[in-house]
Amino acid sequence: MNKFIRIFNITLILIQLGISCYLITQYDLIPIHWDISGAIDSYGSPSVSLIIPLLSLITWGMIFFVKNHPDWWNVRNEIKKSAAGISIIRQMFDCMTAWSMILMTFLMYSILRGKLFMIGLMFIFALLACIIVFFIKRINCPDKES
Repeated sequence: MNKFIRIFNITLILIQLGISCYLITQYDLIPIHWDISGAIDSYGSPSVSLIIPLLSLITWGMIFFVKNHPDWWNVRNEIKKSAAGISIIRQMFDCMTAWSMILMTFLMYSILRGKLFMIGLMFIFALLACIIVFFIKRINCPDKES
C-alpha cells in the first residue's frame, strides 16, 4: 500500500475515534438518523458513534487483506505481484479504501455538527478525490507497484 494512502487512512480513523470519544464524553444524545431533507429523525446513545470507527477498521482490514492476498481470490492461474492488471487493481483498492475512510469521517463530522453534511456533494468530491489520487499514482509510477 502506498505510504501516503496508509498514513491518510490511519489519520482518518484516528480522527473518527477522536470525534467518537468527544461525543461520548460531552453528549447524552446524538443524532443517528436524518431524513432526505437533512432533518434529524432520531437520537441515540453516544456509544453508537463507536460503530463508525469500528466499521472503518474492518473495511480497511478487509481491503488490505484482499489486496495483499490475490492468490486467495477465485483465480486458477498463479498471480505474480508484478502483473500490470494486479497493480491497477491494487491501486483501485487503495482508492476505494481512501474513499470509504473519507465517507465515514464526514459521517462522524455530521454527527458532531448535528446537521447532515450535504451528502450528495460529499460523494461527488470524495469520488473526484479518489480518481485524482488514482491517476496521480498511475502517472508517478506506471511500471512499479507502490
